[in-house]
Amino acid sequence: MPVLQALKGTLEEFANAKERSKQCVAAEAFAGVLHSDINGLLGAWDNWIIVQLQTVILSQSVESIPEWAACIRYSVTGKGKYGTRVPVLRKQILDCLMTPLPPAVNTTVVAKRYTFLSAALIEISPQKMPVAEIKLHNRLMNELLDNMCHSSAQVSMSFSFIFLIEAGMFCHSYES
Repeated sequence: MPVLQALKGTLEEFANAKERSKQCVAAEAFAGVLHSDINGLLGAWDNWIIVQLQTVILSQSVESIPEWAACIRYSVTGKGKYGTRVPVLRKQILDCLMTPLPPAVNTTVVAKRYTFLSAALIEISPQKMPVAEIKLHNRLMNELLDNMCHSSAQVSMSFSFIFLIEAGMFCHSYES
């Protein structure tokens, strides 16, 4: 826990900075924290990590989206020699990403959320998916179908990409 507390202030400062270089450092460090198995991680999630992730999702910054997407992707990547062990926070991260956005957010934030979801879903193997993750996929598919005709081209493109990932994931799982 002392390590997480020591990182908290710097992560918050760098993640909220205007400079892209600081955001990149924050994304890299945050990925390590989210993917770790360190003692006190679940408590830190409840105390400040979830708030920081929500802040990243809702921020207006677009310059560092690729770094934050890589952070999300790494944070849910399987662990161990064959990548089959689920990271401690994977369910919490996916649930956070699936949380509906406030109605007044702009299309950049909506598209960013779908970019983050697609980054996470690329790393999840359908053959080893727990029931909770299957339910998450069902919720996401329903959301995508409900919003497929979004007026923003940016959001529609994000929908299309994530829809392709979802369809491919389930087609592949049925072939196996």
